[in-house]
Amino acid sequence: MFPTSRIAAAALAALVTCAATAAEARQFHGSRGIHGPNGRGVTRTVDITRGGGQRLETRSLQTDRGRGITSQRQREVAEGSFTGSRTRTLNNGTHWGVATNATKSGNGTASYERTYTGPGGETLTRSGTVGRW
Repeated sequence: MFPTSRIAAAALAALVTCAATAAEARQFHGSRGIHGPNGRGVTRTVDITRGGGQRLETRSLQTDRGRGITSQRQREVAEGSFTGSRTRTLNNGTHWGVATNATKSGNGTASYERTYTGPGGETLTRSGTVGRW
């Protein structure tokens, strides 16, 4: 896990550098498979949709034998706020991830909250306020 100061700095940097603009959504899809003899192989897919201050990215790696992992990242940047999450899910249903919310205040500070979720369902939340540095 990242130290709290890195979380705050990353959230504040995202608020400062990202600006929400109304734009037409753009999509990308890619898939690549490698398959060898004896029925062994792996397929990798990527789906990305972005536009209007939002981005959704889903990546998957699946074997021909039923094992695999899917990673999903979402983010939304609006005027003075950032919301993002990252989740990883195994084919057996086990999942874990992190969600981040950050909001810029009018006085030059920003507040953030980051919640980690473990594979057993346990959660850990870090929150705080950062000022100008």
